[in-house]
Amino acid sequence: MESRQRFLPKALAAELRRLPWRVLGFSLVGIAAAIWLALISWSYGDPSPSYATTSQPHNWLGHRGASVADAMMQAFGLASPFLVFPISVFGFRISGGHIPSRPRLRLAYWAAAALLVPAFFAMFPTPKTWVLDTGLGGIAGDFAAALVAKATAAISPSLLWPLFGLVLLPAGGWCLLRACGLNSKVLPAAFQLGGEAPAKGKAKAKANEEPLIDKAAAWAKRVSQQGGGALAAFAHPGDYWLARVREETPPPAPSPAPAKSPRKPAPKAVEPSPFSDWGSRPSPSLGGSETRRVDAEPDGLFEDVRIEPFFGVRRSPGSSAGATASGMSDDDSEPVSPIRRLTGKAMETALNGAHKIIETGTAAAAAVKRQKPLIYVKAANDEPALRTDDEVLEHFTSALPPLSLLSPPPVASERPGAHDPMLMQRASGLMGVLGDFGVKGKMSGIYPGPVITLFELEPARGTKSSRVVGLADDIARSMSAVSARVAVVPGRDAIGIELPNAKREMVSLRGIIESNAFQDSQAALPLALGKSIGGEPIVVDLARMPHLLIAGTTGSGKSVGINTMILSLLYRLPPSQCNFIMIDPKMLELSVYDGIPHLLAPVVTDPKKAVAALKWTVKEMNTRYEKMSKLGVRNITSYNSKVAAAQLRGQPLKRVIQTGFDPDTDEPIEEEEIFDPVPMTYIVVVIDEMADLMMVAGKDIEFAVQRLSQMARAAGIHLIMATQRPSVDVVTGTIKANFPSRISFQVTSKIDSRTIIGEQGAEQLLGAGDMLYMAAGGRIIRAHGPFVSDEEVEHVAAHLKAQGFPNYRDDILEDPDAEDEAPRKGGGGDSGDLYASAVDIVLKDRKPTTSYLQRRLGIGYNRAASLIERMEQEGIVGAPGRTGRREILIEERNRAS
Repeated sequence: MESRQRFLPKALAAELRRLPWRVLGFSLVGIAAAIWLALISWSYGDPSPSYATTSQPHNWLGHRGASVADAMMQAFGLASPFLVFPISVFGFRISGGHIPSRPRLRLAYWAAAALLVPAFFAMFPTPKTWVLDTGLGGIAGDFAAALVAKATAAISPSLLWPLFGLVLLPAGGWCLLRACGLNSKVLPAAFQLGGEAPAKGKAKAKANEEPLIDKAAAWAKRVSQQGGGALAAFAHPGDYWLARVREETPPPAPSPAPAKSPRKPAPKAVEPSPFSDWGSRPSPSLGGSETRRVDAEPDGLFEDVRIEPFFGVRRSPGSSAGATASGMSDDDSEPVSPIRRLTGKAMETALNGAHKIIETGTAAAAAVKRQKPLIYVKAANDEPALRTDDEVLEHFTSALPPLSLLSPPPVASERPGAHDPMLMQRASGLMGVLGDFGVKGKMSGIYPGPVITLFELEPARGTKSSRVVGLADDIARSMSAVSARVAVVPGRDAIGIELPNAKREMVSLRGIIESNAFQDSQAALPLALGKSIGGEPIVVDLARMPHLLIAGTTGSGKSVGINTMILSLLYRLPPSQCNFIMIDPKMLELSVYDGIPHLLAPVVTDPKKAVAALKWTVKEMNTRYEKMSKLGVRNITSYNSKVAAAQLRGQPLKRVIQTGFDPDTDEPIEEEEIFDPVPMTYIVVVIDEMADLMMVAGKDIEFAVQRLSQMARAAGIHLIMATQRPSVDVVTGTIKANFPSRISFQVTSKIDSRTIIGEQGAEQLLGAGDMLYMAAGGRIIRAHGPFVSDEEVEHVAAHLKAQGFPNYRDDILEDPDAEDEAPRKGGGGDSGDLYASAVDIVLKDRKPTTSYLQRRLGIGYNRAASLIERMEQEGIVGAPGRTGRREILIEERNRAS
């Protein structure tokens, strides 16, 4: 009667009640697996909320996987894989039909583990390969470590941290296992990996074993009668549920009470635990009526133990015989604990997998791409492969220099983390020094770097920043530092105090070129500027600057910085894309590059020839603008793209021009102009010492530099100028106005610092490559330039010279306006034809002025002035009067006679 009143069969109703939990369990398992996959393929360079980039993600799960992995690594660091483990265990338990008990307690244990496990990793020093700003334990680990350091400030760090680690490791592991569902009664025995349990625990397990086995036997019989249980539901869901509706299984008979004498040995059970070895699990048999007794999990092992696991697995007689033959006799009445198996082989496998996740993620973020030599071959139809003996024999194949020519970066010591006890002690001492001078506030951040450490101070309300900035020398003296730089942090209510480290790391050029910042850079003219305060590589684009002004005293690293910039371009661009004009009045720094294929002229050491080279550059700029105007483009990039497209099509470029008007119809006459342009290369003009050139020809140099800095950007011509005397007579207002990007190495005074970057601070630098870089927007960044030795520069230059000879332009160093040193009366100083033409013009037009003669003959002012002076010496014109006018002394007819 009772069965007629029930709407659904009892078994079906039970399965429907467990179905939402099973769906939730499988969802949690899927989420945990997705997080693990995201962590395995995590890369620091992937786009994420903390790192904006336009590159495609390398993460296996795309943008979402990169964001999840970055959030986990930022929050928990290396503890992230371990914290996902309880989620998967919880999902497995629910998917097996085990309705969880006390989920809030599990969540509380997981939250405690999320703080203790990262704190354990945070106690280790941060290795040099760690790419995140936080420690090894992420934000949570740094937070816990800071709390402990603050609470135990009086204890020595050498004694505190080992004790702290001994407490964190078992506490974090305990919380993790409790979050997985382990009962506290059997947790100590679970750590005995395959060993014997204590006597009391073993007796208690045997006492609780009898009813569990009886219940398991009843469950196995019901599973057998239903044709394989829930596993059959997955294999044949329609048949399984139809059978459950048609015929309801009667409840199993209760098992007899256990006798005091030893009971009959039961067959060896198949563990339904989700942690068992899947490779050794027998194939499930979904048919048949033979029932095998299944041992359930021991009572008290998991907090939410149920007797109906999800996977109902039955063995065939063959598999049972195999198990007996292999030594698994039926006399083994004690069931194998799933947690014991988990903490044995499966736990070891899980931990090894977690370590692989960590190693894979770290290696993927720290790995750099080795640049392969790119071969650039000049087309055979551009120029003949063979030339005559009097022409330069040029090698048309050139390869970029290999990185092996540069010294490998030295193995640096591990950099301390932000919560290192020594840094915390130094920050406390700095706050005491500031308090002595009446400055109040709090320390908001510590950022250690390879050369200096930045301490961010949030001053109290009403504190003037200029007052704190003025205390730089006093802070350096009180902190026993070589120097200290104090500046306002842009965009934040903080003041940065930069103090040098006790041990300075060397920044290697090869390390920057090998970095992803340089290899993945889309810059047209990339410059390896150095490393930031935090140790990240800084790569800038000279094409966007578009010119660079450098200042620094002797020994500040200015010349080494110029060499690193030149090498950055040589390692990226072949001669077919970038050429150099190098001006070195000191005849020391840039002479090593003389003869490389990238040069358009030999290294210029004569200041007068330097003026000619700059004038040629101005002329080349105007010529390029004329070519670009014919194609209707605005910059060198568009020009080269249009020329490359025309060469790809194999057709010359055409344009229609107007040549005049028809006299009969007054209609414009148009002609088609056909021309075949060639791509333009970038031209970088490097001037090592500007002060020497300004002393020789200040006006000419300033005029040429002004023209180039104002107009040469679109033509692909860029300037790099350096000086060791940044005074106002060298770095004039005109030059400063056209050089928005500047670099200041160490200078001697605050006045020089204000001249080059507009504010003080450069006088507080450490030298040897320490610099302040001011970008075009006026933002100042402190960087540490890489070091490159003279031997490395010579090796790279020798490699490039072996690739081919330079194709010099003879007209670069020829100045048509140059005057002779000692003009002679007989016409030896000037050309006879030019002098005769000048005399005829003066006698005919009756205008003996230098400017008029300059305009008529199309010569320079110096040449025209020398011609007038020669006429005065020969008695053709007189000396200038008080008004500057000259009198013609002979008539034209006398000249003709």
